[in-house]
Amino acid sequence: MVRLISSFVAILLLGSGVTFAQPTGAGAPPGTTRPEARKFDLDFLGGPPEKLIAAVEKATGEPLNAIIPEQEKDVMLPALKMRQVTVSDLFIAMEQSSHRMETQVTGTYFSNFGDGGARSQYSMVETSYGFRQVGSVWVFSSKRAVPPPDQVTVKTRFYQLKAYLEQNSIEDVTTAIQTAWKMMAANKSFPNKNATTDLKFHKETGLLIAVGDAGQVQVIDDVLAALRPDLVLPTRKTNANPPTKN
Repeated sequence: MVRLISSFVAILLLGSGVTFAQPTGAGAPPGTTRPEARKFDLDFLGGPPEKLIAAVEKATGEPLNAIIPEQEKDVMLPALKMRQVTVSDLFIAMEQSSHRMETQVTGTYFSNFGDGGARSQYSMVETSYGFRQVGSVWVFSSKRAVPPPDQVTVKTRFYQLKAYLEQNSIEDVTTAIQTAWKMMAANKSFPNKNATTDLKFHKETGLLIAVGDAGQVQVIDDVLAALRPDLVLPTRKTNANPPTKN
């Protein structure tokens, strides 16, 4: 009798079009795990966000919905070595550990004290980066400090080298400069490891022309000062960025 009643109820439900909700996980069969909840091991050597997404996809064997805005693609992420984590665990921990206080330029003022001229005002700001989940998509964003002007502009410098070439060849001078640049890039504390600067020597005038990263251009001053400390460095400088229109 009980069996007959159960069969009758089942027939009524089927006939009425009643359906039951699938288990969470986009209709995944029982016993399976959603990709974002699957645990995996990760050995990430560091790099931009795109490389981290590729490493996660390789470790999980599943594609990952992620958006990395164009202006965020140059953010450099640290090396990560994880064991038995989920995508959510990884991204939440990475974002939380990225928070730090940094110095930021907030303005410029002019002073008559000391050497006078323009001086920068600074304040402390909290910076961070990471992936945040929006529905089923992970979106990368960062909060960065505004760097000093020398770090955001390309510098153009002109060096008169005739006096320096009385004791050294142009190859000696440029080799010393380029060796210093390589050592800077190899130093873990150097902030801009992808910096580039072009050097051109104009033989007819004796001018060495440098265009590129402000930190690398400053090295040229230091090298020339070490080669001939008896000379006052004759240079002309300009900002290679075009002026903005008001």
